Amino acid sequence: MVDEISDAVDRISDLPEPIIDHIISFLRRDDVVRTSVLSKRWKHMWASFHVLDFDQFYFERLEKDKETFFDHVERSLSRFMEYSDARIWKFRLVVKVVDFISATLVEKWMKVIVKRGFEELDLWIYPDIRSCYLLILSVLASNSPKVLKLRECSVLVHHLNTTGMKFMSLRKLTLDTIKLGGKLLDNIISTCPLIEELALIHCYGLSKIQVNGLHVIKRFDVIGPWKELEAIEVNASSLVYFHYDDEYAPFIDLSKCQNLKHLSIWNSTIEAASFDELISKTPSVEVLDVISCDMLETFHISSLRLKRFALYDCKRLAWFDLDAPNLNLFLYKGNLGPLTTSTGASSGKWEVKLDYYFYYDFDTLTQLELRKLISRKSHQFKALTLSLAYGLRLCKELLVCQKDDIDCCDSWRVKCWRHYLKAATVEGYEGMEDERLIAFLDAAAKTLPGDQKIQFRLKW
Repeated sequence: MVDEISDAVDRISDLPEPIIDHIISFLRRDDVVRTSVLSKRWKHMWASFHVLDFDQFYFERLEKDKETFFDHVERSLSRFMEYSDARIWKFRLVVKVVDFISATLVEKWMKVIVKRGFEELDLWIYPDIRSCYLLILSVLASNSPKVLKLRECSVLVHHLNTTGMKFMSLRKLTLDTIKLGGKLLDNIISTCPLIEELALIHCYGLSKIQVNGLHVIKRFDVIGPWKELEAIEVNASSLVYFHYDDEYAPFIDLSKCQNLKHLSIWNSTIEAASFDELISKTPSVEVLDVISCDMLETFHISSLRLKRFALYDCKRLAWFDLDAPNLNLFLYKGNLGPLTTSTGASSGKWEVKLDYYFYYDFDTLTQLELRKLISRKSHQFKALTLSLAYGLRLCKELLVCQKDDIDCCDSWRVKCWRHYLKAATVEGYEGMEDERLIAFLDAAAKTLPGDQKIQFRLKW
């Protein structure tokens, strides 16, 4: 065995370079540097790594007593130029320009990436300095990226609006914390007609977002806060995924997105009438996520195409009507009451997964709700998975409870759930296949760590 280990091949070093590049593309640059200890071949590979990620905020939290951020970027770019002659996959820069020297260095770095060319550019240069962005305009003019992410770059976006440049190679555009007033957004969209993914994050200055003329767009994300936003209108038959995440609830019109497959609404104050109208006008949706929409008290969904529905943490939800004949998977987290009283039709059975939190105990009200749910809805369930968070006491009771020994509420007319439970056996233990452990838990677990999960098969 020892001889076999000593003669073992260094499999990491034998990996093709494209695979190594792909693996380390998921790491931050400082983590990439640490990979140099893995293999002789990797010793200098970090220097030629095609993803250049420089974040002053992150760097200064980790490197307080060593080199400055500007020295770190200078050294890293110099090593990259020395060890690699390849095109840059991604250049990300988060930097604070405080004086003429730092502005000059940023200009120098921009010239380096122009010389090599790049696929993706991610910039956050603050404060919003005009001189830096005039140079970046020339960078963009000479190297049209496939991915462009701009944060707090209102000056740059304004200049892009006035130059008339076209970014025919651009496929993904993200605008973060940027003022988009007047026709600015329309003009920016017109400069990149072949864009496939658009994200507007924490932007401001608009009362209405209109997306027109993007004939190949696949995904559109709108993430708030957008205090002044009143309406979103998207006219794109190619759109497949739409995600909205904001506490405000503008009017959303997706009626012209005939191929929309995935609709996601998060943290919105959308109410029943607006929600029902939105759903009725997007009949092609197959995946629907409704997360933390606290003003939603009731809703009605009637869809022939809906296959997966996630309904999480809608605190005021009291009742819903779900008519989805082809629904396969229903994910639910929240009070069991709405799920128990809901109505709807389905030609097939659903796979239902419930996440439920017992912060203190499996109280009588919850017991009755769960029993009512099972008795009323079990005919609709192909499989029911109940995840109990913080339900340590319940897990123990399920394992050790024996019907003959129950005397917890003999004097009560209405008995608790323990009296109706005929058997409780361990169906599976997540992340563990140790038969001795399962047997131990099945017999009588006296202690159970809170981060462990068990699947039970209950017989009533």
